[in-house]
Amino acid sequence: MFLLNLFAEEARGICRFPWQVTGQIRVEGSSGTIFTPDFPVPYQDYTTCGWLIYVPDGKRVKLTFTDFELGKSVVDSKDNFCIRNSDMDHVEVSEGNWFGDKPRGSYCGKKTPFNVYSSGRHMWVGFHASRDGARANKGFKARFKAVDLRKFTAALIID
Repeated sequence: MFLLNLFAEEARGICRFPWQVTGQIRVEGSSGTIFTPDFPVPYQDYTTCGWLIYVPDGKRVKLTFTDFELGKSVVDSKDNFCIRNSDMDHVEVSEGNWFGDKPRGSYCGKKTPFNVYSSGRHMWVGFHASRDGARANKGFKARFKAVDLRKFTAALIID
C-alpha cells in the first residue's frame, strides 16, 4: 500500500475527448501535473488542449517538463523553440489568462524544455497536434509548482 502512494501523481485538469478546442481547463493549487491525453500512450492528430494554471496569491508558477516527445521527427537544432506553426505539434506557454498574453515560449521536438516561470500567479499552457499521421509520440508531462516571487533589492553605493 505504501509503494502505491509513493508513485501516485496529482493529475489536474485532464484533457479528454472531445478536445478543448475553444475553451481551457482551469487548474488551481500549489502543485499538480498536466499532460497530453492518455499520456504516455501516443496522442491523436488534431488534439488541442489548453490549461490555465493558478497558484496562491503571492506566488508564481514554476513549470517543469518531466517528459517531452512531440512531432513527427527530431528538430535538428540546439534547442526546441518553435515558431507557432499549425503544421507542427507544439506546446505554447504564456503568462496571462489566455493564449498570447505575454508569451514565454513555444516548444516542439523531443528535447525537454528548461523550466518556465511566470512573473505572477497564473500561466497558460496550450498543446496543439497537427495532422501528420504519425501516432508514435507520447506527448508531454509537466509538473507545476507554486514558488515564491523573486524579491529584487538594490544597493546604493556612494563614493
